[in-house]
Amino acid sequence: MDELTCARFDELALDVVYEDGAPEDRRAAEAHAARCERCGPALARLAEARERARLPVLAVPNGLEARVLTTLVDDDGAARESSGSPWGWFARMISLAGSYAMRPQAAMAVLLMMMVGSSLLLLRARPAGPGAVRVTKEGAPHSDEAAAPPPAAPAPAAAAEAPPESAREDAAYAAAMDAFKAKRWAEAARGFDIVASGGGGNSGLAALYAARSTRFASGCGAAISRLEAVASRYVGTPVAVEAMWDAALCYREVGNTEHARQLFTAMKRHAAYRERAERELTALDHRAETTSDAPRPGEGKPAAGAGKPAAASPRAAPAAPTKVKIDAY
Repeated sequence: MDELTCARFDELALDVVYEDGAPEDRRAAEAHAARCERCGPALARLAEARERARLPVLAVPNGLEARVLTTLVDDDGAARESSGSPWGWFARMISLAGSYAMRPQAAMAVLLMMMVGSSLLLLRARPAGPGAVRVTKEGAPHSDEAAAPPPAAPAPAAAAEAPPESAREDAAYAAAMDAFKAKRWAEAARGFDIVASGGGGNSGLAALYAARSTRFASGCGAAISRLEAVASRYVGTPVAVEAMWDAALCYREVGNTEHARQLFTAMKRHAAYRERAERELTALDHRAETTSDAPRPGEGKPAAGAGKPAAASPRAAPAAPTKVKIDAY
């Protein structure tokens, strides 16, 4: 029974071709190749490839060794003859100098000379510094510090450098935000307007909170134009998105449901406002249905004394805008 597998034969194939490895493994591989339809042709192809790659061994021609020795002797004699000429001596000197230059001692000597030369160039005589003492002709020590003028007094603290522009802007923004949290709307609006006009890093948020301060101080009617200006100026930024949302709330407060519906629909494109915008649109639809289902004036049962013309009812005054909680921001 052939116990050798094809995977094991693949490992022993080169040993069979090159007659290497254990003899019993080679015999088992040869026996497996004789029975296996896959491994037999594979072993034959490997043996054929080795035979093609084998280089032929050529015999040495007669008299080759004698010709080589004769050529070497002739070259040696020509070299000795050329060594007696001036060019021969020059070549020998160059060769000798090259052999010495390649030694490590020569490299160390060159490195030492470079270090000494650089030290002479860099370490020059320095002028006498403060505190240096010289000896005069009379033999008494003389210090240069006595003749030197006293050092100038430091500049007063009042001339300290002014804080950078960004620090002043941050301080003004923080002061306006403190007024906003304290519900001092007019003061907060003035402070945020100053920061927004500076055009710094906080200008967008300052413009938004200035409009919000106006909304809390004077109502949505006065804040809508400011909120739309912020959304138009800082379009494509989170500040513009928040301004659009505040404007939609204000349009709803003043009763302009058409503009409110347009802005709430546009706010659905932003994931952070999508659910709130859908709730607002649902509330607007419900309010519109409720208004349409209410009985119109003049409909229904006529009241007592219907013969008399009913007096025209006065037009209802528009509802005042409701206050908005600051916690929503």
